[in-house]
Amino acid sequence: MVTKETRNRKQRREKFLVRLAKILGTGVFICTILLLFPIALPRIMGYQTFNVISGSMTPEIPVGSLILVEDIECRDLKQGDIIAFYSDEIVVAHRVVENNSFEGKISTKGDANPTEDFKIVEYDDVIGIVSHHYPFVGTIGAYLSSVSGKLLIVELLVIAVLLHVVADKIKV
Repeated sequence: MVTKETRNRKQRREKFLVRLAKILGTGVFICTILLLFPIALPRIMGYQTFNVISGSMTPEIPVGSLILVEDIECRDLKQGDIIAFYSDEIVVAHRVVENNSFEGKISTKGDANPTEDFKIVEYDDVIGIVSHHYPFVGTIGAYLSSVSGKLLIVELLVIAVLLHVVADKIKV
């Protein structure tokens, strides 16, 4: 025989489980969005993003940073600006040493390097000027761009949906 008190306890427990599942599902979903936010927002705002994988610009830009690059007219670049450019199909971010607008060429140097770069940068190879950099965010972005990172995002979203489905299936 089920008493009224036993039924009330069961209903309270079920209501608690429904709320808990919905809160956890929403929490997992929000955390997933927040994880993607620092990587996706700059792209939405028109920046190109790149991960720093070498120490040539330390300590100014540490390894693992995310750099935000915006378009600029090459002739407007001045000594001291940090630019991103292609060098043999690799993106490099170094400081402008000299901008020869007459020839359309830029001399660059990494802050941690003892000498200027051997290869002169052609204007056509310049991606843009580094406007911001965020330490450690590039490491997170690199992981989330990998296969295992993408699987993690999908798994988190599936967990969030399943928690809401389970909550809806609990009879209150």
